[in-house]
Amino acid sequence: MTLVKEPETIPITTLIEYHKVGFKLVPLSRDSNIPNVHGLLTSEEEKRSREESTDDQGHPVNYIYNHPEFWTEDRVKKEHWRFNNVATTFGKTHLTDEKGAPLYLNVIDIDSKQVYDNLAIIRFDDKDRYFIDEMCKVTSVTQTRKKWGRHIYWLSHKQYQSIRTKECKVGCEFEIKTDNSTGLSTLPESIHRDDPNFHYQSIGRDVILVQDSLYDGLVKELTDSLRQNSDRNVGDNSENYDHDNIAIINNNNRISLAEPDISDMIAHLGHFYQNGIRDGNSRILFDR
Repeated sequence: MTLVKEPETIPITTLIEYHKVGFKLVPLSRDSNIPNVHGLLTSEEEKRSREESTDDQGHPVNYIYNHPEFWTEDRVKKEHWRFNNVATTFGKTHLTDEKGAPLYLNVIDIDSKQVYDNLAIIRFDDKDRYFIDEMCKVTSVTQTRKKWGRHIYWLSHKQYQSIRTKECKVGCEFEIKTDNSTGLSTLPESIHRDDPNFHYQSIGRDVILVQDSLYDGLVKELTDSLRQNSDRNVGDNSENYDHDNIAIINNNNRISLAEPDISDMIAHLGHFYQNGIRDGNSRILFDR
Protein backbone atom coordinates (compact mmCIF):
# COMPACT_ATOMS: atom_id res chain seq x y z
CA MET A 1 0.00 0.00 0.00
CA THR A 2 1.35 3.42 -0.98
CA LEU A 3 1.12 6.06 1.68
CA VAL A 4 0.22 9.52 0.51
CA LYS A 5 2.36 12.12 2.24
CA GLU A 6 0.37 14.93 3.78
CA PRO A 7 1.35 18.42 2.59
CA GLU A 8 3.65 20.15 5.05
CA THR A 9 2.20 22.96 7.11
CA ILE A 10 3.63 25.86 9.08
CA PRO A 11 4.28 24.63 12.66
CA ILE A 12 1.32 25.32 14.91
CA THR A 13 3.58 26.87 17.55
CA THR A 14 4.76 29.39 14.97
CA LEU A 15 1.20 30.26 13.97
CA ILE A 16 0.12 30.78 17.57
CA GLU A 17 3.12 33.00 18.23
CA TYR A 18 2.33 35.01 15.10
CA HIS A 19 -1.21 35.48 16.40
CA LYS A 20 0.01 36.52 19.84
CA VAL A 21 2.32 39.25 18.59
CA GLY A 22 -0.35 40.81 16.38
CA PHE A 23 -0.26 39.29 12.90
CA LYS A 24 -3.67 38.85 11.24
CA LEU A 25 -3.24 35.39 9.78
CA VAL A 26 -4.38 34.30 6.33
CA PRO A 27 -3.77 30.62 5.44
CA LEU A 28 -2.21 30.08 2.01
CA SER A 29 -2.31 26.99 -0.18
CA ARG A 30 0.75 25.01 -1.25
CA ASP A 31 1.42 27.48 -4.07
CA SER A 32 1.75 30.26 -1.46
CA ASN A 33 -0.55 32.34 -3.64
CA ILE A 34 -4.19 31.35 -3.21
CA PRO A 35 -5.72 31.86 0.26
CA ASN A 36 -6.86 28.49 1.61
CA VAL A 37 -10.09 29.85 3.04
CA HIS A 38 -12.89 27.84 1.41
CA GLY A 39 -15.31 26.84 4.16
CA LEU A 40 -13.37 28.79 6.78
CA LEU A 41 -16.31 30.96 7.90
CA THR A 42 -19.19 29.65 9.96
CA SER A 43 -22.69 30.05 8.53
CA GLU A 44 -23.25 33.13 10.68
CA GLU A 45 -19.91 34.64 9.64
CA GLU A 46 -20.65 33.87 5.99
CA LYS A 47 -23.97 35.70 6.29
CA ARG A 48 -22.32 38.67 7.93
CA SER A 49 -19.57 38.69 5.29
CA ARG A 50 -22.20 38.88 2.55
CA GLU A 51 -23.95 41.73 4.33
CA GLU A 52 -20.66 43.63 4.61
CA SER A 53 -19.68 43.11 0.96
CA THR A 54 -20.59 45.25 -2.03
CA ASP A 55 -21.39 42.26 -4.26
CA ASP A 56 -23.48 40.13 -1.88
CA GLN A 57 -20.71 37.52 -1.85
CA GLY A 58 -18.77 36.11 1.08
CA HIS A 59 -15.12 37.17 1.26
CA PRO A 60 -13.23 35.31 4.02
CA VAL A 61 -10.00 37.31 3.70
CA ASN A 62 -11.92 40.59 3.98
CA TYR A 63 -13.77 39.13 6.96
CA ILE A 64 -10.45 38.41 8.69
CA TYR A 65 -9.41 41.99 7.96
CA ASN A 66 -12.66 43.50 9.24
CA HIS A 67 -12.88 41.33 12.36
CA PRO A 68 -9.60 41.28 14.31
CA GLU A 69 -11.22 38.99 16.88
CA PHE A 70 -11.61 36.26 14.22
CA TRP A 71 -8.55 34.22 15.21
CA THR A 72 -8.13 32.69 18.63
CA GLU A 73 -5.56 30.13 19.72
CA ASP A 74 -8.21 27.42 19.62
CA ARG A 75 -9.28 28.40 16.12
CA VAL A 76 -5.69 28.46 14.91
CA LYS A 77 -5.27 24.91 16.23
CA LYS A 78 -8.53 23.77 14.62
CA GLU A 79 -7.65 25.26 11.22
CA HIS A 80 -3.94 24.41 11.33
CA TRP A 81 -4.30 22.06 8.35
CA ARG A 82 -5.00 25.02 6.07
CA PHE A 83 -1.62 26.68 6.65
CA ASN A 84 0.63 25.14 4.02
CA ASN A 85 1.95 28.70 3.95
CA VAL A 86 0.89 31.82 5.80
CA ALA A 87 0.45 35.52 5.18
CA THR A 88 -0.91 38.48 7.10
CA THR A 89 -3.32 41.27 6.37
CA PHE A 90 -3.08 44.63 8.14
CA GLY A 91 -5.02 47.25 10.05
CA LYS A 92 -6.72 46.87 13.42
CA THR A 93 -5.47 43.91 15.44
CA HIS A 94 -6.87 42.07 18.45
CA LEU A 95 -4.20 43.75 20.59
CA THR A 96 -4.74 46.77 22.82
CA ASP A 97 -2.40 48.89 24.88
CA GLU A 98 -2.48 49.18 28.66
CA LYS A 99 -5.34 51.70 28.41
CA GLY A 100 -7.42 49.47 26.16
CA ALA A 101 -6.75 51.46 22.97
CA PRO A 102 -6.55 49.33 19.79
CA LEU A 103 -3.28 48.78 17.94
CA TYR A 104 -2.86 48.67 14.16
CA LEU A 105 -0.45 46.52 12.15
CA ASN A 106 1.77 48.14 9.48
CA VAL A 107 4.67 47.09 7.28
CA ILE A 108 7.13 48.82 4.99
CA ASP A 109 7.84 46.55 2.04
CA ILE A 110 11.22 47.56 0.62
CA ASP A 111 11.30 46.46 -2.98
CA SER A 112 14.17 48.43 -4.56
CA LYS A 113 17.86 48.90 -3.93
CA GLN A 114 17.45 52.68 -3.91
CA VAL A 115 14.99 52.64 -1.02
CA TYR A 116 17.08 50.06 0.82
CA ASP A 117 20.14 52.29 0.47
CA ASN A 118 18.16 55.36 1.59
CA LEU A 119 17.12 53.64 4.80
CA ALA A 120 20.17 51.48 5.46
CA ILE A 121 22.34 54.28 6.88
CA ILE A 122 20.86 57.39 8.50
CA ARG A 123 23.00 60.19 9.92
CA PHE A 124 22.08 60.97 13.53
CA ASP A 125 23.94 62.74 16.32
CA ASP A 126 27.13 62.95 14.22
CA LYS A 127 27.08 59.19 13.72
CA ASP A 128 25.92 56.80 11.03
CA ARG A 129 23.09 54.66 12.35
CA TYR A 130 22.20 51.50 10.49
CA PHE A 131 18.43 51.84 10.55
CA ILE A 132 17.47 48.51 8.96
CA ASP A 133 19.94 46.62 11.13
CA GLU A 134 18.63 48.45 14.21
CA MET A 135 15.06 47.46 13.32
CA CYS A 136 16.12 43.82 13.08
CA LYS A 137 17.13 44.02 16.75
CA VAL A 138 13.77 45.26 18.04
CA THR A 139 10.93 44.14 15.77
CA SER A 140 9.80 41.56 13.23
CA VAL A 141 11.71 41.81 9.94
CA THR A 142 11.51 39.42 6.99
CA GLN A 143 14.10 38.84 4.27
CA THR A 144 12.38 38.51 0.89
CA ARG A 145 13.75 36.94 -2.28
CA LYS A 146 15.46 40.09 -3.52
CA LYS A 147 18.88 40.83 -2.04
CA TRP A 148 17.62 44.13 -0.66
CA GLY A 149 14.02 43.07 -0.05
CA ARG A 150 12.78 43.59 3.52
CA HIS A 151 9.44 43.61 5.32
CA ILE A 152 9.67 45.68 8.51
CA TYR A 153 6.60 45.43 10.77
CA TRP A 154 5.38 47.72 13.51
CA LEU A 155 2.23 48.58 15.48
CA SER A 156 0.67 52.01 15.90
CA HIS A 157 -2.22 53.61 17.75
CA LYS A 158 -3.97 54.77 14.60
CA GLN A 159 -4.44 53.60 11.05
CA TYR A 160 -2.46 55.39 8.38
CA GLN A 161 -2.92 55.67 4.63
CA SER A 162 -1.31 52.94 2.56
CA ILE A 163 1.33 53.80 -0.05
CA ARG A 164 1.32 51.71 -3.22
CA THR A 165 4.09 50.90 -5.65
CA LYS A 166 2.35 52.88 -8.40
CA GLU A 167 2.92 56.05 -6.36
CA CYS A 168 6.71 55.55 -6.47
CA LYS A 169 9.24 56.66 -9.05
CA VAL A 170 10.75 53.97 -11.26
CA GLY A 171 13.66 52.35 -9.41
CA CYS A 172 12.44 53.64 -6.04
CA GLU A 173 9.67 51.14 -5.38
CA PHE A 174 8.34 50.44 -1.90
CA GLU A 175 4.98 50.00 -0.22
CA ILE A 176 3.65 50.82 3.20
CA LYS A 177 0.75 48.50 3.90
CA THR A 178 -1.71 49.58 6.56
CA ASP A 179 -5.05 48.13 5.41
CA ASN A 180 -6.45 45.63 2.90
CA SER A 181 -5.97 47.77 -0.21
CA THR A 182 -2.42 46.62 -1.03
CA GLY A 183 -2.68 42.86 -0.58
CA LEU A 184 -1.09 40.50 1.90
CA SER A 185 2.47 39.99 3.10
CA THR A 186 3.86 36.46 3.24
CA LEU A 187 5.38 35.38 6.55
CA PRO A 188 8.32 32.99 7.23
CA GLU A 189 8.83 30.06 6.65
CA SER A 190 6.46 30.17 3.69
CA ILE A 191 7.70 29.56 0.16
CA HIS A 192 7.78 32.30 -2.45
CA ARG A 193 4.83 32.09 -4.83
CA ASP A 194 7.14 32.35 -7.87
CA ASP A 195 10.02 30.26 -6.50
CA PRO A 196 9.25 27.11 -4.51
CA ASN A 197 12.94 26.81 -3.62
CA PHE A 198 12.91 30.09 -1.69
CA HIS A 199 11.55 30.35 1.84
CA TYR A 200 10.94 33.71 3.49
CA GLN A 201 13.32 34.11 6.42
CA SER A 202 12.94 35.94 9.70
CA ILE A 203 15.94 38.19 10.32
CA GLY A 204 14.39 40.18 13.16
CA ARG A 205 12.73 39.54 16.51
CA ASP A 206 9.69 37.46 17.41
CA VAL A 207 7.95 40.64 18.54
CA ILE A 208 6.33 43.68 16.92
CA LEU A 209 7.41 47.12 18.06
CA VAL A 210 4.83 49.76 19.00
CA GLN A 211 6.06 52.99 17.41
CA ASP A 212 3.64 55.80 16.56
CA SER A 213 6.10 58.14 14.85
CA LEU A 214 7.60 55.63 12.43
CA TYR A 215 5.09 56.14 9.60
CA ASP A 216 5.63 59.90 9.41
CA GLY A 217 9.39 59.49 9.62
CA LEU A 218 9.47 56.95 6.79
CA VAL A 219 7.25 59.04 4.52
CA LYS A 220 9.36 62.14 5.06
CA GLU A 221 12.60 60.23 4.51
CA LEU A 222 11.26 58.68 1.30
CA THR A 223 9.51 61.74 -0.15
CA ASP A 224 11.97 61.91 -3.05
CA SER A 225 11.02 58.34 -3.98
CA LEU A 226 7.39 59.31 -4.61
CA ARG A 227 6.03 60.66 -7.86
CA GLN A 228 5.30 64.38 -7.96
CA ASN A 229 1.60 63.76 -8.40
CA SER A 230 1.55 61.66 -5.24
CA ASP A 231 0.09 64.24 -2.85
CA ARG A 232 0.94 63.09 0.66
CA ASN A 233 0.79 65.30 3.70
CA VAL A 234 2.57 63.54 6.51
CA GLY A 235 0.24 62.79 9.37
CA ASP A 236 -2.81 64.08 7.46
CA ASN A 237 -4.94 60.99 7.01
CA SER A 238 -8.16 60.68 5.05
CA GLU A 239 -11.40 60.89 6.97
CA ASN A 240 -11.81 57.19 6.17
CA TYR A 241 -9.05 56.37 8.67
CA ASP A 242 -9.25 56.02 12.40
CA HIS A 243 -8.43 59.20 14.32
CA ASP A 244 -9.16 57.89 17.81
CA ASN A 245 -6.45 57.02 20.29
CA ILE A 246 -3.71 59.07 18.66
CA ALA A 247 -1.43 59.12 21.67
CA ILE A 248 2.19 59.66 20.66
CA ILE A 249 4.60 57.40 22.48
CA ASN A 250 7.75 59.41 21.87
CA ASN A 251 6.89 62.84 23.24
CA ASN A 252 9.41 63.51 25.98
CA ASN A 253 12.07 65.19 23.79
CA ARG A 254 15.02 63.67 25.63
CA ILE A 255 17.46 63.98 22.72
CA SER A 256 19.13 67.12 21.41
CA LEU A 257 19.94 66.84 17.73
CA ALA A 258 23.49 67.69 16.80
CA GLU A 259 22.66 69.41 13.52
CA PRO A 260 19.60 71.54 12.71
CA ASP A 261 19.31 70.11 9.23
CA ILE A 262 19.07 66.45 10.26
CA SER A 263 16.18 64.85 8.43
CA ASP A 264 12.72 64.94 9.95
CA MET A 265 12.73 61.18 10.06
CA ILE A 266 15.64 61.10 12.45
CA ALA A 267 13.93 63.74 14.56
CA HIS A 268 10.98 61.38 14.84
CA LEU A 269 13.08 58.31 15.49
CA GLY A 270 15.79 59.89 17.62
CA HIS A 271 14.16 58.80 20.87
CA PHE A 272 14.02 55.25 19.60
CA TYR A 273 17.78 55.21 19.06
CA GLN A 274 18.82 55.93 22.64
CA ASN A 275 21.20 53.18 23.63
CA GLY A 276 19.97 51.10 26.52
CA ILE A 277 16.46 52.58 26.57
CA ARG A 278 13.65 50.04 26.19
CA ASP A 279 10.88 51.51 28.35
CA GLY A 280 7.35 52.66 27.58
CA ASN A 281 8.64 55.15 25.01
CA SER A 282 9.47 52.35 22.62
CA ARG A 283 7.43 49.44 23.87
CA ILE A 284 7.49 45.86 22.61
CA LEU A 285 4.54 43.56 23.07
CA PHE A 286 4.72 39.84 23.77
CA ASP A 287 8.48 39.54 23.99
CA ARG A 288 9.36 35.94 24.71
